[in-house]
Amino acid sequence: MRNFMEKIIIAGFVLFIVGGFLLVLIQLVGLVLGNSYLMVHANGWFSWIYPCAAITGALCYLLSYGKKKN
Repeated sequence: MRNFMEKIIIAGFVLFIVGGFLLVLIQLVGLVLGNSYLMVHANGWFSWIYPCAAITGALCYLLSYGKKKN
């Protein structure tokens, strides 16, 4: 079970980092091009990164209370 949770945590962390990077990159492109539509709507397109970070954090918290392997 611990190994499964660790894999879920890693996947959530990677999704959060990649999604956050893409969000900032799209907003930067919108800023450089002067396209306010990209800047405003990019946050809505990547709204899944916030629950992903929350779930990953909660799993890390729960995993810290689990039994460790010897």
